[in-house]
Amino acid sequence: MLRSADFWTGLALAAIGCWLLAATGDIRMDESGLVGPRLVPQLTCALLIGLGLLQAGLALRRVAAGAVGGEPGPAWPWRAAVLVALGFAYVWMFAQLGYLLATFLAAAAALALYGARRPLAILAGAGVTAALWHL
Repeated sequence: MLRSADFWTGLALAAIGCWLLAATGDIRMDESGLVGPRLVPQLTCALLIGLGLLQAGLALRRVAAGAVGGEPGPAWPWRAAVLVALGFAYVWMFAQLGYLLATFLAAAAALALYGARRPLAILAGAGVTAALWHL
């Protein structure tokens, strides 16, 4: 039995992408039928499915090559759990604080969570993320 965390995470991402793709079917189409409000959510879901399958495939390839050997991942991926909670907090902050401030705060928290140690680097990265919105 394959116990690679990358494999199961990839399959989970692909499954979530499929579920979200089905959920976007309720978004109305534009009269032209090509570009409309449904396009970006469906493209995002397709990318999520593709990236999930790519991650699972690469994990299978590493196991087949003996690089991983089927070893289990960490007992509990706490950073992933915190990132999911941060995603829910971002949705809440988006409604309360607006896009710009919520994006800045969520990006700063994610950068700090995944290893940015210098406060200036965290603020610069979050600032660039929020500033891209104005382009």
